[in-house]
Amino acid sequence: MLFTLFCRQRFRGCFSVLFLTISSLSCGYAAGHDTPEVTLASGTVTGQHADGIDFYRGMPYAKAPVGNLRWQPPQTPDAIASPYAANSFFPPCPQRGKDNGSEDRLGINVFSPSADDGQTARPVLVWIHGGGYVGGSGDLDPKVVSHWVNQGLVLVSFNYRLGALGIFAHPALSQPDGVNYSVMDMVAALSWVQDNIAKFGGDSARVTIAGGSAGGMAVQMLMVTPQAEGLFSGAISQSGYGTWPLPRTTGALPLQGSPDAVTLSTAIAQRATGADKVSREQLYQTSPEAFVNGINGFHLPVADGITLPDEPARLFAQGKQHAVPYISGGNSYDGNVYPYAGVSPQRMLTLTASAADSVQKAYGLGEQALTALPFQHLFGDLRYVLAGMVTTGAMQTVQQPGYRYFYDVADESTPGAGHASETFALFNPAGDDAVKAMQAYWRNFIRTGNPNGQGLPEWQPVDKQDKNWMVFDKTAHAEKEVRAKKLGILRQIYQTRVNP
Repeated sequence: MLFTLFCRQRFRGCFSVLFLTISSLSCGYAAGHDTPEVTLASGTVTGQHADGIDFYRGMPYAKAPVGNLRWQPPQTPDAIASPYAANSFFPPCPQRGKDNGSEDRLGINVFSPSADDGQTARPVLVWIHGGGYVGGSGDLDPKVVSHWVNQGLVLVSFNYRLGALGIFAHPALSQPDGVNYSVMDMVAALSWVQDNIAKFGGDSARVTIAGGSAGGMAVQMLMVTPQAEGLFSGAISQSGYGTWPLPRTTGALPLQGSPDAVTLSTAIAQRATGADKVSREQLYQTSPEAFVNGINGFHLPVADGITLPDEPARLFAQGKQHAVPYISGGNSYDGNVYPYAGVSPQRMLTLTASAADSVQKAYGLGEQALTALPFQHLFGDLRYVLAGMVTTGAMQTVQQPGYRYFYDVADESTPGAGHASETFALFNPAGDDAVKAMQAYWRNFIRTGNPNGQGLPEWQPVDKQDKNWMVFDKTAHAEKEVRAKKLGILRQIYQTRVNP
């Protein structure tokens, strides 16, 4: 798929996305001599045991969204045939470079310390994969699993619908529940966690959602999705893009300059079917592979007024986010993903036109090219770092801490920490002092809702003056401001766009 090729060919920093979300289905776990078992309301599930960890892979959390259930909210799954052997990940949802013959891909995975060790309920980390809403899956590498479970956590991952099968606002469809089926899937998976995680040794009252890139955006969306209220107690958004202009339907209040979701979805349907005017019947008869090929670049969630009432950052500013502790930030070279995002240099200039001269001087814009470093740096700051800055600063509206970070651990061969590189660092057992500190902060936050702990520099939440960052470079250290001039310009551009 496009995103896999991007990671392999261009940028070392994106290895994390490949490693965490698009890993090979051939990786497996060595089964132990015993077979762990849990009894859920839907039936008995068996897993595999190895090295003190119980692995349950590929449990259905919703009915297969096939036939008339395509572009429908996830439905409660049927009772399983007991015992159900949860030994294999569900295949990834339809995407480039994968087997797209079926849409039956809504599986959830739970990894926990062995249930017979007598410990109390453990904190839960729910990892939401990235991939631009066109790629990725919940297929986690065994090293990722052991790294976090061996620290006393229960780890959960899952698949959600992607591309036009997951986000689609075509006028031929009746969509009273909204158009973000990906978000609906996430809510269904989190509801499944609340109902079942105690059986796996997890604490349903201590569930932290986390993700990077599209997964980080998912976290920012779930923070403002009304249907997700009460489903988690903490949130970590890594390089989300909750300040980015989203397509809109008429269900959301108008916002000047926002793309029209119906127009975009109509164009996707035309490319997928080859027809100028596409009927409802044609939509349902068209193969998932055709819809996969109908999208160029990444895909965007839609402000539909229901699953996503508005752009996440706008709702944060209004105090409409869920009142839970929150971490967010970005990387110093998040823009290395720019050539594959489907955003032209001219679009970047249009987005920043309200402060064109200031942006040109701050970033040294010259040649309009996807490979031009100034445009990559602008894209990274405008799409990712700014979103972490704005959303953490707004947490005071709900009297909850917003912890803001900036990740800049990079070698001399790159112009900064690439997109998703902090995700790789968090899931990598090895690492220098800054990475180990970052892992400790995240671990503390998952356990208590506060990242601080013994032996770590104090990480203060964003204050009333909109200050305080935790910076990870050669060390972990607190700073009042990061890229103050550049981010100040971009914040003003954002405010001008959303408050014309």
